[in-house]
Amino acid sequence: MNDSINEDGGYLCFIRFIGQNNNGFEYEFYFTENIDEVWGDGFDVMPCFLISNLIPYEKCYDSIKVATLNEDINLDLVTNDSCHTFQDCIDHVIALASQSLTDLAEYPKEGRLIFYFGESFDSVENKLSERKTFFPT
Repeated sequence: MNDSINEDGGYLCFIRFIGQNNNGFEYEFYFTENIDEVWGDGFDVMPCFLISNLIPYEKCYDSIKVATLNEDINLDLVTNDSCHTFQDCIDHVIALASQSLTDLAEYPKEGRLIFYFGESFDSVENKLSERKTFFPT
């Protein structure tokens, strides 16, 4: 894995929950230049949550960026889904991650934060910046 990617930034291929800290929820965002080559053990198993440590093969991603979302933005990840495979995410049947509505008093005014497999780095970065979250440089 290499920490830099081309000028285009690559494409989102995976999101992994790291944990919660004083600032909010921390996630790793995996990016690749070869979106058609992303795969990992258990990506075809239904449901996803049956596979512990579901993650793409290391050769399938080029960089990992960490973002901490504020405390009212927790993501529901496909890796915890009880109805789909990760292949469904690749096929755009389901999102990689969507903002959880659990524990929110009302629907988010700015809309629900959703990330899709194959989304460009710029698109992900823009969505995060709209929520005042940035990847460290």
